[in-house]
Amino acid sequence: MLNWLRKRRARARAEAAAAVLAEETRALGARARGLAQQGRIRDASVVLRSSGNPRSERMLVGLLREYGYLDKAISILRASTDPQAERELDELLRLRGRQLAQSSISATSLGARRPEMSGEVSHLLEYGQIDEAIELLKLSRLPADRTRLEALLRELRRTDELREVTNASIRLKTLRAEGRLDGLRTLADAGSGEARTLLVEALAEQGDLDQLRPLAVGDEHATLLLLNLLAKQERVDELRAFMIAGDTRAKDLLLPLLGRQGRLEELRNLNDPRADAQLVDQLLRQGLADQAAAALRERPKSTDQADYDWHRLASLYAEQGRTDDAIAVLREHRVSPGLLAELLAGTGEATEAIAVLDASKNRDAPRKAARLRAEHGRLDELRTRADAGDRASAKQLAAILAADGELDELRTRAAGGDWVYQNSLVQTLGSLGHLDELETLDVPTAGLMWWATVLANADGSDGDADAVAAALAEHESKSDWYTGENGTARIIDLLVEKGRIGTAIALATARFRAGDESAEQWIPRPPLTRIGEREVTVRQLLTKSAVTAIRELLPTCSTGEERRTKARMADSDYAMYCDLWVTLVAPDRAEIAVACWTVYTDAARYFGDDPPDEAERELQPEGTAITDLAMTVDMVDDLADHLKGRDLPRPAGRHLTITIPLPTAQAAS
Repeated sequence: MLNWLRKRRARARAEAAAAVLAEETRALGARARGLAQQGRIRDASVVLRSSGNPRSERMLVGLLREYGYLDKAISILRASTDPQAERELDELLRLRGRQLAQSSISATSLGARRPEMSGEVSHLLEYGQIDEAIELLKLSRLPADRTRLEALLRELRRTDELREVTNASIRLKTLRAEGRLDGLRTLADAGSGEARTLLVEALAEQGDLDQLRPLAVGDEHATLLLLNLLAKQERVDELRAFMIAGDTRAKDLLLPLLGRQGRLEELRNLNDPRADAQLVDQLLRQGLADQAAAALRERPKSTDQADYDWHRLASLYAEQGRTDDAIAVLREHRVSPGLLAELLAGTGEATEAIAVLDASKNRDAPRKAARLRAEHGRLDELRTRADAGDRASAKQLAAILAADGELDELRTRAAGGDWVYQNSLVQTLGSLGHLDELETLDVPTAGLMWWATVLANADGSDGDADAVAAALAEHESKSDWYTGENGTARIIDLLVEKGRIGTAIALATARFRAGDESAEQWIPRPPLTRIGEREVTVRQLLTKSAVTAIRELLPTCSTGEERRTKARMADSDYAMYCDLWVTLVAPDRAEIAVACWTVYTDAARYFGDDPPDEAERELQPEGTAITDLAMTVDMVDDLADHLKGRDLPRPAGRHLTITIPLPTAQAAS
């Protein structure tokens, strides 16, 4: 009984002590979490470490994990004597490994080739075997793996190892840069993968096949370099040996090489689909249409490559004047409906050409079909299809009605609310000067066209800001039609479309004087007031292309002669164009006329059944492009800055013109 009482008291004391310890631990935990929430992780760690309690240690690990300090949490668990620490350590190592796998591969510059150890390293990291992954990377021969190794060491703050790896890499690259290949060979023989990689790359660069061949044995990177060098030196027999041994890369290099060397019979004898494709390609390049046709008929007819080659064959027949053969190929193999329709229309078979386009699923087919109907005067068909909702037919019909002066039908169709007819009607009324009808027409753009027509008539000199300002004041009651940047912009576009770029600048000047700061973008600026852009833009790249084109064109000009060129620069969703006229007005100076515009090529245009048209790439009247005045003003600024232009840009038709001085050497010539 006495022993039982003693045990009970001891248990009670232990439970009380545990409760006190638990309460102290909870208090410490709450205090530590409060510090962590304030960003004081180090102070939180000191608080929890001070207790020496395993529960405090686990709380610290959880807190560090929660706030992203996994490396510190892993370090604590590795030194822990807590039996439960091993399981949590394995979990944290896996979590940290997955993080490192992602961050290190993202930091790696892959180029055209994946890191040699990519899969194995990621596997080790995802299973928490971080040290093993690092050791494996140290054995790799590729620079991409070396970059990943450095990223891992940097992330883990293993500074000494990182310094050792970096210094070794610098020494090796120095040997490579200095051409000390013997030093690289010594280190490669001693087991340095990076030294071996640098050595084989140097030998490949020097074209040293004799020394590269033995190093390529068992080395994928060196083998690839060797194959490329063999192709470069046109070593057909050696490439064939690799191909026979089963190396597909050698085949990829050998087949074009045989074609370039004109060894067509060898391509035929290989009895390989890719060799056949290369054979057809070479026959087409050499203009051997009938031989290409024979070779194509021996190939499968359903492949994309075969369809493309049949198209090329038909194009070759057309270039050679064999239109009937081209049409026969396209009919038989049902490829390139656009080309077939073009050829049929050229031979007078407009009905079949239109039928081909109507049956085509190509997004551009409806527009081509509508254009053919318009060219052949099939107005009833255009009306029927336009009434059924064909936008391409509606545009062609509207253009014909406007050109033929069929204003009554155009008015009727515009009254139905279709913007195609409304826009055409407004354009026609503006060109005819029908101000009264424009003033009363219930179409959003009618007021803008009214203003454009009034200003064009008022500004007889095409560039008199005072005359434009007077017209604005005279009709002030209608100022709400153009107030704001969008309204002014649309009137300026309409004036430019009319070929009145000077009037457009005069309007912008008048609006700027009246306090509309947005109008400044359309006003040419005097020299030495230009502020360059810090970031490289697509327009600046276009400027460089234009400057190059001008400098190449000027030496070919005679005094008084006018020459034309065009610059283009594209991004993913649009292309910028610059039309340039260069005139040598005197031995020491030239005039440059500039007009710029943008063609949008984004996916929305295709999904909206309005794909880019070839005509958009040419300025009016050759095409449909309209000068973008604000863009042209900026371009003229850039060109004047590059070419030392000093005069104020002047309007000339649809262009802005500047005068530039010529270098002394060119002026003397």
